[in-house]
This record gives sequence, structure tokens and C-alpha cells, in this order.
Amino acid sequence: MSAQRSELTAARVRVLELLEEQGGLAEATIRKALNLPTTLLREALGLLLREGKIQEGYSSVSVKEYRLVPPPLSPADMVEGPVTELQHRLLQQLRVGAESARGLSKKLGLEVEAAQARLDELERMGQVEQRRVGMLTIYRLRVR
Repeated sequence: MSAQRSELTAARVRVLELLEEQGGLAEATIRKALNLPTTLLREALGLLLREGKIQEGYSSVSVKEYRLVPPPLSPADMVEGPVTELQHRLLQQLRVGAESARGLSKKLGLEVEAAQARLDELERMGQVEQRRVGMLTIYRLRVR
């Protein structure tokens, strides 16, 4: 293994460890905490993004952050039971295609918070899954 490749591998591991400990962090914070050169850090972040180990998101003050991708729900985390009428309407809309909570709320004439809460319930039931795209969370039917 070349020295450059081993540096990248070590940086990758250190970034993962830091994100496990600290949660979502901005690039500058990661660079400062790990004392890594910018180019090496960006290579490590790019590698982790391509591997699906981390995701990009934005903080409440619109700063890009990196965080670990949450593990998929296990069967033990899923809630069993029938869906409500509102949950059924959301599922019907998601059959058309993936959508954000805001988009679903507009289409169904709901408050965003109500749609978000029902989508969270459906996720725990194993009916839907979410994916982050920048600051936006997109929901879709879970593929079984």
C-alpha cells in the first residue's frame, strides 16, 4: 500500500470515529479536530460519501455538515399495527413517487408537522424509508 493510500485509509477511519463521537460536524471542525490537510480530508469525506458511510446535511444555521448514515431500522424497531386514514393517504401518495414531507403536506392539504409525524410513524412501522438530499428529506415506500 502506498504512503498516500495509507494516509487516506487512516484519515477515513479517524473521520468515522470522530463522527461517531460527535455527531454532525462541519468540514472546518473536522479538519481542526483531526489536524488533517484540507485535500486529504476532502478525499476521505468523498470516499466515505461514495461508500454510503456518511451523508451531507445542513445545520440549523445552514452550514454544511457531515454525519453518519443512520443504520436501517431492524425488525425489532418497527411498530406493527394497522395504519390510520392519514397514514393511508400518505402511503397512497408515495405510491406515485418519492416526496418530501412539505410536498406531501401540500398535495394532501395538511400541516407539515402533521405529515412529518405520520411519516415518522410509518418509518417505524417499516412502511417508508427516508433519504437525505442536502437539507431535504425525501420519503419513499420501503422496498420489501
